[in-house]
Amino acid sequence: MPAVADLSMTWTVRAGWADVRVADREAEARILASYVSPAPEHFLGAVAHLLLGDVEAVVVFEAEPAVHRWRFTREGNFADIRLTEHPDDRRPGVEIWSTRQRLGTLARVTVRCFDAVARQGEADYEREWRRPFPRFELEALRTVWRDHRAVTP
Repeated sequence: MPAVADLSMTWTVRAGWADVRVADREAEARILASYVSPAPEHFLGAVAHLLLGDVEAVVVFEAEPAVHRWRFTREGNFADIRLTEHPDDRRPGVEIWSTRQRLGTLARVTVRCFDAVARQGEADYEREWRRPFPRFELEALRTVWRDHRAVTP
């Protein structure tokens, strides 16, 4: 899978749901995530762990009853990202989007996405999402990304 740039991601939070849009030059996907699981915290943590050297990470977004799974596989300074949709947590899913991105690009887009959510108001986020804004996880990713940029050409 060749590296494709121009990754974008948005999270729009309303009444316990996040409408998540992710796209690259080739395609886009829109999915839902429910507040019943710590999806934002897990997503931020997965990206940080990839930067720290983990070779694989999986993040589950509950969409009640559907489930979306992000599978990240690191290869050098790149991440292959596969997003699948499952009718429920027990049945196989279908791929709805995939891409290959530089780890730095994935981290930058993720940090900027959550910075945009925070600018709309962390109190509003907590009221709508029914969980506190993942400030700790965002700042941890920002730190790991900064360190990664310092050592990666």
